Amino acid sequence: MKMKNLSWILLVVFLSVLGLSACKLSETPTVEPVQVDENGYPVQSQGVADAYPTIDNHYNDVSELKPPADAHTPEAGKASISGLIYVPTTQSVVKSTVIYLVPAEGDNKDQVPGILIGSGMATRGDILSRTDENGIFYIDNIPPGNYFLVVSFQNNIILTSVSETDLSPRLLKFEADASLPLGLIVSPGD
Repeated sequence: MKMKNLSWILLVVFLSVLGLSACKLSETPTVEPVQVDENGYPVQSQGVADAYPTIDNHYNDVSELKPPADAHTPEAGKASISGLIYVPTTQSVVKSTVIYLVPAEGDNKDQVPGILIGSGMATRGDILSRTDENGIFYIDNIPPGNYFLVVSFQNNIILTSVSETDLSPRLLKFEADASLPLGLIVSPGD
């Protein structure tokens, strides 16, 4: 049984390498603009992350940061959140970038999924959003459950942390009809 699984893995790797070797890069790469819906949320794409963050809003004191004091009212049976993502090590906010909620896995629904993709995976139940120019975000109509918040940096995919001193991934638990302002959300950086 193990040999059969190993054979499949090797076949997938071989086909992936073969596919990559057949790819041809254009002379001048083009970047498509991020498409957003009527609420300002990025539209799910088929490719890699839609946009990369800019981290340049420096602050001198964390008390200068003003996260939203409330979250939107969700549809019945769902939850909504708000927050402000900041990077303590660089004293900056993460602005204008793709973020997403990824459902927790494991028996207790408290484990980080084994695969994180730059723009999330809608088929897994990832919920895509974006920070604004001040690092603020709103995510509405989240199905109840446990999630991790992911920030899609240019070369990294970062899970937000419990705190500035505890860089463990922050598990978020949402109940039906909850409207939760999460305040400041720590991102360990890129």
